Amino acid sequence: MKEILRVINDVLECHGICPVLSKDTIFLDMDALSNEYHVDIMKIRDKFDNRVIRYRYENLSFSIFNNPLRDEEIKEIKEALDVLSSFRGLPQCGCIDELCVRFDVACETNGHKVVQFEESCMNLGMEHFSCIFRAIIDQKAAVITYKRFGHDKRQHKVFPYYLKQFDHRWYLVARSTHHLESICIFSLDRLLSFEEDPETEYIPIGIDIDEYFKDVCGITRPDHGIPITIRFYVNATRLPYLMTNPIHQSQVIRVQNHIGAILTIHVIPTPELLMRFLSLGKDVRIITSCQLRREVVENCKRVVRMYGSST
Repeated sequence: MKEILRVINDVLECHGICPVLSKDTIFLDMDALSNEYHVDIMKIRDKFDNRVIRYRYENLSFSIFNNPLRDEEIKEIKEALDVLSSFRGLPQCGCIDELCVRFDVACETNGHKVVQFEESCMNLGMEHFSCIFRAIIDQKAAVITYKRFGHDKRQHKVFPYYLKQFDHRWYLVARSTHHLESICIFSLDRLLSFEEDPETEYIPIGIDIDEYFKDVCGITRPDHGIPITIRFYVNATRLPYLMTNPIHQSQVIRVQNHIGAILTIHVIPTPELLMRFLSLGKDVRIITSCQLRREVVENCKRVVRMYGSST
């Protein structure tokens, strides 16, 4: 025990840490080693002096620095890497390929892929992802060139705050010097250039971004939008789907029977919410009299007219 204390305290002193004074601390550490690594530690009395006790691992080849992973640990790490491997190709994640290969070699495993995320087939604008990510972390202003569908390209001086994904597309959440009072949303697939602007002082967001998006379904939030309660009927066939994939986090069942249920959500109506209701087709009907219901009805009429025409 004196030898162990001397060696440990020499190392602690090199790291500027107070020495261990109690043998009880060493015994507790031994118990922790034994439990964590599932190894037995033996006490052996000196053959010349019965009062001297030495300590060693029962397995003489064991070392905490050369301890192979157990099968359960390998399985858990492989499951985590299967998820991580789905982010291959995403900027800031270039080490994942090397990490997966090195783990396979180290563990001599050749597992097949079991996780796949849906990705955009084009990934336009993703070449700017790393620069945007770094500008947000470093709190740097930037100048971007942006081209909306059907519009000419335009330059904006922005303060980037957040990267958000919705419906397989990435968006930059920022403030623009053109509209400092509002939050602006820029789709990365419409972004032509992104350059940091070190000369412009960064303006912090000043709001809770989670709170900002809490009342909306999607990526847009009207500047003066007010949340409303929307009641809608769901037939029994579609109800299990909406229970596991709710339209909004505020979704609640109010009435339910064998043919369907009436649900409510408390949201600010947005174009994304309109598209979500339209995608549910005949299985869902908005009951609340509101502009969103009128827009759904009008869109359904247009579809009927389009399919009813001779062309």
